Amino acid sequence: MRCGSCAPRCPSWPRRSSAKHGYADVPSYCASKWGLLGFAESVRDHVRKSGANIRVFNFCPGLVDVENTATGREPRPGFVHVSNMARTLLYALSLDRNVVLEDINIYSRG
Repeated sequence: MRCGSCAPRCPSWPRRSSAKHGYADVPSYCASKWGLLGFAESVRDHVRKSGANIRVFNFCPGLVDVENTATGREPRPGFVHVSNMARTLLYALSLDRNVVLEDINIYSRG
């Protein structure tokens, strides 16, 4: 299943992260995403207890417009442009090492 490829035709397709919200039409997809959140939390706790200087955070995007990558073009309705995703991730990685960041949830209001 290509994430978001059917979104314009499937109104029930998740507009927000499937890891944080359950959707009746795609329960196994949501469950696998939910499992990754728990796994990341466990890894984060493990590296914290070991004293390792490793940051572990969840990046949970909604629908991402990766096909329309031209600069200055508006993203498709309900999608976030891939450049916004990249800037958000780069910002998170630029934070000081002592800053704890657990989850980033980013999605379109539209």
